[in-house]
Amino acid sequence: MGFIIADDPTVATGNVSAWSYSTLKQMASCPYSIYLSKIEKHRAPPAPALTRGSEVHDMCEQYLKGIVLEVPNEFVAWKPEMDKLRDLVSAGTCWPEKELAFDNEWQLTGWFDDNVWCRFKADVIVQEDESSFRIIDWKTGRAFGNEFSHAEQLKYYAVALGMAIPEASFISASMYYLDHGTHTLDKTYTREEISYFLPLVTERGKTFTERKKFPATPSDQACRWCGMKDFCDFSVAPKKK
Repeated sequence: MGFIIADDPTVATGNVSAWSYSTLKQMASCPYSIYLSKIEKHRAPPAPALTRGSEVHDMCEQYLKGIVLEVPNEFVAWKPEMDKLRDLVSAGTCWPEKELAFDNEWQLTGWFDDNVWCRFKADVIVQEDESSFRIIDWKTGRAFGNEFSHAEQLKYYAVALGMAIPEASFISASMYYLDHGTHTLDKTYTREEISYFLPLVTERGKTFTERKKFPATPSDQACRWCGMKDFCDFSVAPKKK
């Protein structure tokens, strides 16, 4: 890795005040894409995979809340689990699409409040007893090949849930891969483990929000899947005409 000279045209400057796990991943792929999306406010064109993912999340939320009465045939294998979760929603111990937003002291705040520092959208939170909670993330598309990244995401979500619910001494976190039968990725965390991970997560968030330079790091792989490629002067991927 070489030094970035002061007048390098691939380096943009700015500041992003809030982060999420997805923005940390995007930053690792190419900081300049963060500049384009979060500072220049370009909006990525709808991608089929993202559009479907959003539709599936909406369906799951509406089914758990009793708004939609039938599980789509493609997810029928998940019906018993979704029915259990729907019963828990009715009992008041399960919350679909729960927003968790924090300031830089890890105090809960509003999703769009001026002091928001990080955001997590929990697809499902379940209270299993007075001190045990579960967080679930719906996943569509590929189930294999991203195990490390998905395990890291669950770790971040567990930290967020632990900070939102101080009485949680035990947290289980799961990915539900809806396109792959009833395949899941499951992790468990104690309060002690949450306390250990917290400084590491905090430091990554702090590094992100204190960053001032956003260099472009184009590559065939990163640019191919980047939602900002149509707005980027440095992309090596073909742009839409």
